[in-house]
Amino acid sequence: MKTCPYCAKEINSIAIVCKHCGRDIGETKSVAPPRVPEASRTLPEPSSMPLDASSQQTRSRWIAWGLGAIAVLLVVWLGFRATTGHGDGAAAAPVKLSLGRGQATTIPGHGYVHYDFTLPERNCSITGHIVGLAGGNFQAFLIDDTDFRNWQTTQKAQVYWQTDKVGDATINAHVTGPGRFHLVISNTFSLSTPKTVTVQAQADCS
Repeated sequence: MKTCPYCAKEINSIAIVCKHCGRDIGETKSVAPPRVPEASRTLPEPSSMPLDASSQQTRSRWIAWGLGAIAVLLVVWLGFRATTGHGDGAAAAPVKLSLGRGQATTIPGHGYVHYDFTLPERNCSITGHIVGLAGGNFQAFLIDDTDFRNWQTTQKAQVYWQTDKVGDATINAHVTGPGRFHLVISNTFSLSTPKTVTVQAQADCS
């Protein structure tokens, strides 16, 4: 006895046709599994890879823009610090300004001369020497730009350094920038007598 490969019922071992289903069983052939059409195959999720790649590109773009903006701000900030004297020792080089070279200068009666200079945002020392050569005494003082204008219009003004009526003066003052300042040698108290002086001074900002 044997089993029909089609209907699975028992038939005679020498039978070539199944008495139950009528199929030819003389030569038993292997039956290939049905072929799955191409369209019915299971494919990976179509959105997983493209979405991940697009998200990665967008994120990389934002990171690049952010780093670029930070770099620009850093360059501007460092340039500002170097310009205003806030940088480190290498960027903020010492500043030296000459306020007089020792030439003889005549100050008319009821007049004055002044040496104006601009200082950075640092602590600065003003040093030097004023010598009266002819005409008698003079007065000298160190003043900022606002108070200098007040003094010119006979308004109340404050000074960083000043002398009485003298014939010789040593300058030793400390001011803090930034700002515009004036070293003034005055003969305003004398109505007609001119004064001749020499000025040798400088500003040092570390």
